[in-house]
Amino acid sequence: MLWRILGMAVLILATTVQADSILLDDGTTIQGTIIREGRTRVVIQTEFGRKSIPKRRIKSMVRDADASLPRGTLPEAVQHFENLDLLSREVANARALYALGRYDEIVPRLAPLQNAEDSRDEQFELRWLIIQSHQRLGRFDETIAMLREMKAGDREADRIRATAYLDILDQNPPDRSLRRVGRVLTRQFLSREDRIKAKDPNALADETLMRKALEEYCDQLLVDEKVSIRAVERELDLELTLEAFRDLPKAASRLDQYLPFAEDVRNVRASLDRVEAILPGYAQSYEVALVRTLAMHLYEVLDDLFNQALAEHPEPAPSGDPRGNLTPEERVQWREYCQEFDKALRPLLMIAEYARERVAKHPENLRYLNDMYRDIIARLEQVRATTNKKRGRTRV
Repeated sequence: MLWRILGMAVLILATTVQADSILLDDGTTIQGTIIREGRTRVVIQTEFGRKSIPKRRIKSMVRDADASLPRGTLPEAVQHFENLDLLSREVANARALYALGRYDEIVPRLAPLQNAEDSRDEQFELRWLIIQSHQRLGRFDETIAMLREMKAGDREADRIRATAYLDILDQNPPDRSLRRVGRVLTRQFLSREDRIKAKDPNALADETLMRKALEEYCDQLLVDEKVSIRAVERELDLELTLEAFRDLPKAASRLDQYLPFAEDVRNVRASLDRVEAILPGYAQSYEVALVRTLAMHLYEVLDDLFNQALAEHPEPAPSGDPRGNLTPEERVQWREYCQEFDKALRPLLMIAEYARERVAKHPENLRYLNDMYRDIIARLEQVRATTNKKRGRTRV
């Protein structure tokens, strides 16, 4: 076993020093020569053959990786590999074998390392690599047996993922062709070419078809009438939200518990978490849509509350003294105005910071909202600072 690991380390070193490099979304790195880059796929020639990779799975690409390294210098990836323990090395090797389509080599490599008492992430990744390799090879009895073990395990994310796989497999017996997912037939979510492939026995052994089945499974989770973004939109009532924030308690630290639509948002986020467990990254567009919807609603709330604050707290009429001195009575009136106005601005600042915190997690997709809320917060803080400055400059 040790010689096999050392051999793979040498292989990685040999291909890394003078090869193009593709980093996949699951952390796998593939080295070789990129021979074609299309709109949706990249074809790379590796030592083990040609590999066509969907662009949606590619995190980054580097051409002629490490070509500038001095002779004898170990690339960072190899240095990292040499520092891994046995389990981590074998999982990394199996990950690369899986990306290369060499599924028959993965099970005998990883099976001896299974340990039910080992709770490290690598141990669970090892099991999923075995499950997916069985599936790619059409060994559905072994696949289902391991999925049932995962479903009965302690890790919620693995239980959710295993349930999704089992639901699809159980719904498409006995030959494992792909006919439907949930309530939806394949003709509703597959292209004509894929529908033809889906009719073949063991169609669910095909990675692309299984991926599309899982995507449809996730879509159904996220468009349910009770836990969808559309369901949240139906609950976004401006007057209800305004009423919730007009009398915000002074000790309030977070707004979640005061949102009238908080329960609906929690339900949607629970669905997003389930999808993230099944297909990591797939729920991002739904997450962005949810954050955008809430941010735009809260912007309307901010606008209304700010106009209300200005209407309810007009600045007291200035003193007749040309030097701006106030009488004792005017000084009291001015201080009361400043305090009440600052109190009225407080929930606005909390709402703006709440929304900004969420849109800032999606800098590329929601840049305009991030900039908008940053400006709103700056203006609100400036208004509060100006009010306090005026209060400090008044004289009796």
